[in-house]
Parts: sequence; C-alpha cells; structure tokens
Amino acid sequence: MQLYISVLLFILVSNVCLSKSQNITVVKKLLDSIFLEYDRDLMPFYDRTIIPTYFVPLSIRELDEVSGTFTIIATISMRWEDPRIMWNPEKYNGTRDLKVKSSKIWYPDLYCINTADKLVALDESSFIAILHYSGSVDLPIGMILKSTCDVDMTYFPFDVQRCPIEITAWGLSPDIKLRVDSDAIIFNYFSESPRWDILSANATNIKKFEVDGIIRIEFTIRRKPGYFVLSNLIPIVLLMILNPLVFILPVESGERLSYAVTIFLSLAVFMTLVSDNMPKSANPISLLSFFLMAVMIFSTLQCIMVIVISSIYLKSALDKVPDWILYILRQKTCKRRTAAVEQDDSGMSDQEVHIQKTLDHTFTWKDLAMFFDRLSIIMSYCCYIVMFLAAVILYSSVH
Repeated sequence: MQLYISVLLFILVSNVCLSKSQNITVVKKLLDSIFLEYDRDLMPFYDRTIIPTYFVPLSIRELDEVSGTFTIIATISMRWEDPRIMWNPEKYNGTRDLKVKSSKIWYPDLYCINTADKLVALDESSFIAILHYSGSVDLPIGMILKSTCDVDMTYFPFDVQRCPIEITAWGLSPDIKLRVDSDAIIFNYFSESPRWDILSANATNIKKFEVDGIIRIEFTIRRKPGYFVLSNLIPIVLLMILNPLVFILPVESGERLSYAVTIFLSLAVFMTLVSDNMPKSANPISLLSFFLMAVMIFSTLQCIMVIVISSIYLKSALDKVPDWILYILRQKTCKRRTAAVEQDDSGMSDQEVHIQKTLDHTFTWKDLAMFFDRLSIIMSYCCYIVMFLAAVILYSSVH
C-alpha cells in the first residue's frame, strides 16, 4: 500500500513539473516570436491615438507650505493597442496574456509639466507590462510626483488647499493624446495621511502651451488641525487668560514686571513656531499671524502699564496728585464725604451754626495706581474677548 502511494505521488509530481516545463517552453517560444523583429523605438501607430489613463493615488507624502510643493505617491495606468504584439492563443497552449518588463516594449514617456524639480521623463522602465493576445498593452506605473502648489495660508491651521498635478506625453502630441474620464481616479489603495484629509479629487483634460492631451488631477485637501491646536493654540489662549492677571499681583512683591515679560517672551516663542510653518512670501498672510501680532501688541502695552502703574504706586505721599487727575477720578468714582461743623465753644454761645460742606475724598498715588489696575484688567479681558470672537467668526467662514 505504501509503495502504491509513493508511486502515485511520484507520477503526480512528475506531471506537474513536466507541465510547468512545457508552459515555460511555450512562453519562451511566444516571446521569441513577438520580439524577434520588435523595435521599441518605433511607435506602434501612425494616426492620432487616444490613450485612456487612470490615476491611483496611494498616499500623500508631503505638502511643504514653505516651499510650496506637493508630493504624492501614485500609480498611473495606461492602455494602448500595439498590433505588433498579437498572437493566436491556440498555437501557444492557450496563453492569452504575458507579463514582461516595460523596458522591452515601446511606451509613451510621461512628464509632470508643473513639477517642482527638473522636467524629466517619469521612469517607467522597471515596471511590469501586461500584453494581451489581441494586441492591447496595460502598463501601470508607480511614481513619486512632486508638483508646485499655490498655498493659501489665510485660515491656517484650518486651511483647505488645492494642489494640481499636470501630466502629458511630452513631444508626442498630437500623435498621442492622454485622456481621463471623471471616474479615472481610484482610491481603493489609498492610505490616510496623518496631516491631511482628501476632500475631493477631480480629473480633467486640458490644453496648455499649445499642447493637447494634458491630464490635470486636482486634489482638494484639508489640514488636520488637532496637533497644532493642542500644541500651539490652546497654550496661546491660556497665556491670554494669564496675561491680565499681572495687575492683581501686589506691587510690593516686585514680581509684576518679570511676570509680564515672561508672558511676552512665551508669546514670542509661539509666534516663532507659527511663522516657521508659513511661506516667507505668503499672500495673503494668515489670520493667525495677525491675531498673534495683536496679542503681542497688547502684551507690550500691558508691560508698559505695569511699569507706569508701579511708578505711580511708589510715588511719595508728600507729592500732591494733580487737580486734573482728581477731577477725572471724581467723575469716575464719585467718592465724596459729608462733614458737620459744630459751634465753637469759645466764640458764639448764642448762635448755632450748622454748615453742610462737601469735601473731596483725599486721593493718594496708591489710590490712583489701584484705579489703573482695575481699569487695565477690565480693558485687557474685554479686548481679548473681542479678538477671540472675531477670530472665531472669521475662521468659521472657511467651512
């Protein structure tokens, strides 16, 4: 029984090996027949030919806002007819398709005409072409495309960018025309980007530089703002809340100015971090940059007010507060008190004089400093609230 099974297995393995050997022989014979007189430098057609093209994005590699370049990894698939690659499947053991390196056949050289690098042909020589017995050729090409992109940083970090990629068979027009349909973009193999979401991708056929047959793939992408909000915007808002509290610190502590300067320098650091993500010639400038600049200006004014208020607070009590300041404070605070003047025992025993006299409250420099403290903290928070609400309204328009 064991001998019978061993013989049976030997026969099966021998048949499989023989079948594979015969298939290899048939394929080799077919390849020799096709490429015996094949010249890959000659185009397979002489009339105007349209090549259907499909674009398969794989992943967004980078959008460099500073340099204005968009990099994506993608595959471009083309199909054309080559009458020199035709055979009868019945003569070659039913072989209907062949896979060969693209370096063995003719294919159109593709160029990205809005490239951010040198204008050179995209390299397709290392990919596999599929030959069909009817003469059609399928060639999927994987590549890294780096194109220019006009970056609009107005609503950074909640911005939406539109980055086009323009591809053509340069030098072959009008003999060859690439063509894409509205459904020519396939996202089946796309990997999500950690920084960007693709909102849409449109494929169109355009004519540019008197060249027909240019395909334009425009990606509309939206930034994922989560990381920037957590690492930059929230700390900036917290610093805005802390900044006016400098006017609550006692002047005697001697920490007012150091507190205000520390907040100012912290805001300057965050402004530097934001500017590093901006193009040097951004037009229009980001609303966030204007917002941070306004916060910096208010922080500077608060530092100045801290110095002025501390100087007022430490003035000598012997120095009289100017009358015009007293007048303003009288209007703002309405501080008055009433004094009753009784009859003097030494003078007029028969006559009682009761005089109602209003006296101004005696204001000191410390009172003036405390008044400015209250005014400064109220004004600071009001300004910050107005700025924050204005920013929210402006940024909400991006959606």
